[in-house]
Amino acid sequence: MKKIVLILLLIPIILISYDANKEFDRANDLYNSGQYDDAAKIYNTLIDSGYKNAIIYYNLGNAYYRLDKMPQAILYYERAKKLEPMNEDILFNLKLANLKIVDKFEPLPKIFFIEWYDTLLEIGNSDSWSIVFIVFIWLTIISLYLTFWTNFSYLIKKRLFFISIIFFVISILTILLTFRTYYKEKYDKNAIIFSPSVYVKSSPDNNATDLFILHEGTKVQLLDHINDWYEVKVQNGNVGWIQKNHFEEI
Repeated sequence: MKKIVLILLLIPIILISYDANKEFDRANDLYNSGQYDDAAKIYNTLIDSGYKNAIIYYNLGNAYYRLDKMPQAILYYERAKKLEPMNEDILFNLKLANLKIVDKFEPLPKIFFIEWYDTLLEIGNSDSWSIVFIVFIWLTIISLYLTFWTNFSYLIKKRLFFISIIFFVISILTILLTFRTYYKEKYDKNAIIFSPSVYVKSSPDNNATDLFILHEGTKVQLLDHINDWYEVKVQNGNVGWIQKNHFEEI
C-alpha cells in the first residue's frame, strides 16, 4: 500500500518534469528556426516556474542577444555565469555582448596577489570549492594513516608525511575559498543597467549633483541602499546613487 501511495505521489512530479523538458526542447527548436522572441517567452516561463539553471539562463541570453536586447542578454549570461563560472561558452558570449554596449570602463589595477586571489574565486562557486576541500581533507587523512599505521619503510613514510602536510595546507586554503565564495554569492550584489541612460547622483536625491552617466547593459556593484535609492560602483571605481527602477539585479 505504501509503495502505491509513493508511486501516486511521484506521478505528478514526473509529469511536470516531462512537460518542462518538452517545453525546453520546443524553445530550443524555436530558437534554431530563428523564432527568438517565441523561444525567449518559453525560457522565461520555465524560469518563472522554478526551472533555474545555467543552460536555461544561457539559452535565454542567446535569444535576447539575437533580438539585439543587450541588457537582457548580459543579465542572463551573468546569471548563468554565477552557476557555471568557468563555462567557456558563457564567458565568450558574455564578452561579445559587452562589446555591444556603450560604456567601456577600465577596471582599477590590482596588486598581483589580489588579482590571483580574485581569479581563484572566479574559478568555482562555493559548492565546487567545498567538494575540493572534502577531497583534500580525505587525502590528508589517508596519507597520515599510511604514514603512521602501515609497515612502509622509513623513507616512504617520511615522504607520505610531507605529502600529507601539502594536502592539509591545500585543504585549509580551499575551505577559506569556500567561505569567501559563499559570502560573495550571498552578500556581494551586482546589477545590470536597463535604462537607456541614467545620471548617477552624488547622494540619494533627485536634486543632487550629477557625477557621471551610465548606459544600458553596464554592470554595477550594489553597495548600499536607502529606500529605492541604491549606491552603485562601476569597474573604474566611480561611486554614486541611482534609483532601483534603472537596473535589474543579477
